[in-house]
Amino acid sequence: MATKFKSSAQLYRDCLRLIQHLAGESPKARELRRVVGAEFRRNKDETDEDKIEQLKFNAVRALSNYLLFESSVQDEQMQRKVRAWQQAQSEKLQNKSGSPPNDGA
Repeated sequence: MATKFKSSAQLYRDCLRLIQHLAGESPKARELRRVVGAEFRRNKDETDEDKIEQLKFNAVRALSNYLLFESSVQDEQMQRKVRAWQQAQSEKLQNKSGSPPNDGA
């Protein structure tokens, strides 16, 4: 990979800071810290540089997705778009499986 991300330690600290900023000391924050810590511990012995960079990229992407999700919770227009997208995805899955569409009744 051509792009180098922050060191693993810097990324881990950034994850913890972001969790603190978004969720404080709530049960949600404790669970997020547990998940982040588990992922970093699970991959602590990885030595393949490309794999490490991919893991870092995945962590950054996950944090970005989480931030987008958190902002959408507070944005009514975004909520409508997310619901419309979810409905479209549900309809696609139903069409692929041959199930009759769910009309909400």
